[in-house]
Amino acid sequence: MYKVEFKCRKKMSFIRLFKYLFLFSQFFVPALLLSVPPTPSIQPTTDWTPPTLLSDGDDSYEPALSINARGEAVAVWLNRTNNLSVDASFFDGSSWSACTTISKDTHGTCPKVSLSTEGNAVAVWDGYIGNRDAVFAAIKPAGKEWSDPVMLSSGPSAGGSSIAHRNETQAVAGWVNEHGDTVQISFITTDGSWSTCQTLSEAGGHKAHFQIAFDGAGKGTAIWEESATHQVFLSQSQDSHLKAWSAPRMISGSSQAANPRLGVSEAGDLIIVWSDLAKGQVYAIKLLAGAWDQTPVGLPLYSESPLADAFPGGFFIACQENSVSSSGGLIKAMRWTHGSWEDPVVLSTHEKNSPVSLAVEQKNKEALHGWTNYETGNACAARYASEGPPPEMPIILSHQGANLSPVVALSETLMGAIWRHISGTDQLIEASVTASKE
Repeated sequence: MYKVEFKCRKKMSFIRLFKYLFLFSQFFVPALLLSVPPTPSIQPTTDWTPPTLLSDGDDSYEPALSINARGEAVAVWLNRTNNLSVDASFFDGSSWSACTTISKDTHGTCPKVSLSTEGNAVAVWDGYIGNRDAVFAAIKPAGKEWSDPVMLSSGPSAGGSSIAHRNETQAVAGWVNEHGDTVQISFITTDGSWSTCQTLSEAGGHKAHFQIAFDGAGKGTAIWEESATHQVFLSQSQDSHLKAWSAPRMISGSSQAANPRLGVSEAGDLIIVWSDLAKGQVYAIKLLAGAWDQTPVGLPLYSESPLADAFPGGFFIACQENSVSSSGGLIKAMRWTHGSWEDPVVLSTHEKNSPVSLAVEQKNKEALHGWTNYETGNACAARYASEGPPPEMPIILSHQGANLSPVVALSETLMGAIWRHISGTDQLIEASVTASKE
């Protein structure tokens, strides 16, 4: 399950202003970090590789990462040096490939990527070509080069894309069609082409934060927020051909829901979390062993951007805790195991941290978290197993300085992280990997 930290803007017309409006949000925190001397940190023993430079441009953002059980990885990011191109690099188990541009002339933002067990990669991004905002995709079959990008969406305005593999060869992309205010999907067919757009929702409600995921049997779950009413909706696939989906069901109860996130295990266990706008509290609803919670549960976490993922029989939640400071909060995590939620634990060593990234490995039932320590500028990671105590200290992955937007991924054979490293005026994409414990 891949995870990304950056949230795409709902109205894709803002993409054309990206080069100008994004400057403040991207340089304010880096400037703050660079203005404060780094605090010396204790580095625990680690076999993570030294940071590897992936990008060949000096103005790169929005990294995303996916890892498979063969120990391969694929990374994508936005290259603003090359006119908002989407670039990619592939890790073959020993080294990263040279950076390649996969978006051609489509421009882009918010790239995401999924990698199957056999090494088939699919990337999607929100982009524009001419005067049209659209969702694009490119495919990299195992051992081959990236395909030319294909426009998946129809209509003049679409964005907020998500991607997930259903099986080894079939990936499913989804997005918000903003012209009709609906949620749509497209999937790779048996002949390798993309299917025509399929609508999952009714029109209206100002949809946002779409996400799709699949369990080990290929059953799909899609969620989205309707920001007009602050509610979260869910739809699930009903057949093996992905042609029939359940009618959308509101699952967020009476809370004023925002920023929902979805996690699905191979066994079909499922969790959805969101932030309550009125309280700032994290709420969750789960499907475990085929049974749904009767109502959402308020958890002892307070965050605007909670994340969740599932493993067979249990769940992890992680978040950057709300803080009165505008420069971040504590990184906290919770796990459901042995039939109940355990108390939250603090993973970070300092109080000021970025939003967190979360990935869960199914076989060994452990989570990997990634974040930036704003007080030192380090990209950090912490493993948290479904059994036993939390980690005593996070792993420091990066050089000291400003290292932002870390995204983590893991499988039973490999763990990895990717982040944005600031060196002088350059914005670079770096990565580190290490072997997972069997």
